[in-house]
Amino acid sequence: MDPSPALDTPFAIGEWTLHPVFNTASGNGQSTSVEPRVMGVLVYLAHRAGEVISRDELLDNVWAGVVVNEDALTRAVSEVRKLFGDDPRAPKVIETVRGRGYRLIAPVKFDEPEPAAPAQEALPAPSGTSRDGAWWVGVAGLVTVALALGIGAGVWVGREDPSAPQPSLMEAVPVTSYPGREVEPAISPEGARVAFAWDGGEGNNFDLYVKQSSREQAVQLTDSPAFEGTPAWSPDGSEIAFVRGGEQAGIYTIPSMGGTERLVVETSDLVSALDWSPDGQTLVFTAPFAEGAPSELRLVDLSTGEVRALTSPPGVRQRDRTPRFSPDGRRVAFVRGDGGSPRTVYLVDLASGIESIAPGNPTGVRDVDWLDERTLVLSSYRAGSYDLWRYDLGTGEMTWIPSRGEWSYYPSVASQTGDLVFQDLYFEKDVWRIRLDAPGGQVLGTEPIITSTWFDCEADISPDQTRIAFVSSRSGTMELWVSDADGQDPVQLSSFDGSAVGAPRWSPSGDLIALNASPNGNASVYIVDVNAGRSRLLTPADWNARLSGWTTDGTGVYFSTRRSGTWELWYMPLAGGEPQQVTQHNALYGRASSDGQWLYFARADQAGLWRISLENRSATQDAELVTDALAFRDALNWALSDAGLYALDRTPDGLVVTFLDFETGETRVVSEVVRLASPSLAVSRDGKTLIYGRVENARSDLRRLVQG
Repeated sequence: MDPSPALDTPFAIGEWTLHPVFNTASGNGQSTSVEPRVMGVLVYLAHRAGEVISRDELLDNVWAGVVVNEDALTRAVSEVRKLFGDDPRAPKVIETVRGRGYRLIAPVKFDEPEPAAPAQEALPAPSGTSRDGAWWVGVAGLVTVALALGIGAGVWVGREDPSAPQPSLMEAVPVTSYPGREVEPAISPEGARVAFAWDGGEGNNFDLYVKQSSREQAVQLTDSPAFEGTPAWSPDGSEIAFVRGGEQAGIYTIPSMGGTERLVVETSDLVSALDWSPDGQTLVFTAPFAEGAPSELRLVDLSTGEVRALTSPPGVRQRDRTPRFSPDGRRVAFVRGDGGSPRTVYLVDLASGIESIAPGNPTGVRDVDWLDERTLVLSSYRAGSYDLWRYDLGTGEMTWIPSRGEWSYYPSVASQTGDLVFQDLYFEKDVWRIRLDAPGGQVLGTEPIITSTWFDCEADISPDQTRIAFVSSRSGTMELWVSDADGQDPVQLSSFDGSAVGAPRWSPSGDLIALNASPNGNASVYIVDVNAGRSRLLTPADWNARLSGWTTDGTGVYFSTRRSGTWELWYMPLAGGEPQQVTQHNALYGRASSDGQWLYFARADQAGLWRISLENRSATQDAELVTDALAFRDALNWALSDAGLYALDRTPDGLVVTFLDFETGETRVVSEVVRLASPSLAVSRDGKTLIYGRVENARSDLRRLVQG
């Protein structure tokens, strides 16, 4: 191959040939247009294949002479990935090298140069290190096409012999596409039927249904005013266990073809998970969860109705969820977490009752099921959204499963075939504003201010009230963005490339933003320079540090961690050094008052909001209860202004924002809040503007992956 092919020379990546002169990609009998800047990025990377190219070098050369921010490059790389069906979590074409830039890792083959179009000028070849001028000349006719090339099968990575033929997963196919929401699927042992809960398209009640793969119409099994869901198949596929809420709350069984229900055990209406043992004799379920109590796993004997505890969560906020029996019935895999720690996978031995964390400590896990005795499939937030992952219990390794879902929940595996169904959830999050005439005063208006077809959430208002920091997935992954006070002119500030990102907080000076990110799997606090757009790690990388907020003087931040054995607040100087423990009260999330006198916080062991003095701090000082109206689940849904405290209150009539006036001590309702995207409440310093995240356009369907 010519060591220096001309920049207009066509080149091949995989089955596709790129034509720089004409800004097209062709292959497999298809042809599509490519936006010139996207082609420019591809050409530059192709001529330097295998090398790490910095973001600055790409911007200087592809956008030479044009003033743009790094968002332009991020979007171009995202378009390249769409073009090839590539994914930053398991790249096969473009690799993101954190802190350095991008690298084209796919093989590149250059053809003989094609004649340039008459109006096209000759282009100098890139020097490799030169930034002396433009090397890319754009061609008119901008057409952006995101064509997924070569997406057909995703590979289940082999467990032991990488050279052995590996089974694959075909592209996800729809199981249901009904109006409304279909949730909590369970595939039958032979893989031909799927049980699920459906709201019937009305959105007001869920009943139990079963659908055969060969038929469009589902069979309705239950019909009552109460919620029915979380189905689990008997090992022979003849029965389905399910949960019912309301006045007749309990766990029931019903023939899978329909028939008479049988009550197994009465429960509260808060049971949230269920599974049937391989020997058919036992059900495992998540015990009722109540305020101030942990959620444990319990076993019920189907012949006697006897119930016994299986797990013992160590903390009040701990929740054990999605239990699944192993194929041999000797263990149960489940997910454990609380209001502040990333949920991770545990195993419990049924004979001994001994619990253990799964190897590798996979974090951000929501749901789990078994593929075989050594392999689990997880719904995990590992890469910035809930995707499906194959997890090897022997090595602790995780491999992304290309399910093509928006947010993939509730994986369920057919025990006889290995086929998999999951819940594909789609929804948007927008940022809404409530304007008040005074702190805690009358509502002047409520309106959306930051919207897109992606996630826009967890917003915070700058101290001078002219800008908003928020987290958005509009670039393809969750990143930090900043807009003006009305949500206009948004600019991307971070490039964590798939890491979980959240909880941005402005510094008192307004030139820095602290936020949480977890590029290494553990939550850490990063500091972003608003003007320069650069980020740096502040807290120790292995501390699982959950950001709370800034000190009043801006010299450091407060964060929560379980480093001392319980959740407590710690202080980390902005200049670096050793973190210092601040509380001894099971403090989970905290924020300092604007006058620097108080540190307010939610506790990990009980509901409500508390405070301690920062001026007369001592190791033995008691915490003062500020309000007991803040629910356990709303540990992050409160905010401080100069004049008072805003907090969410879950009343019988719905969710409302309340205001505690520091001067009078009175609490009053400010406004209702609908479809809250939690956590999200923030307030301006003058107390006249509230912002929160709101869920829009939610829908849920079921999809299926078939092993080939």
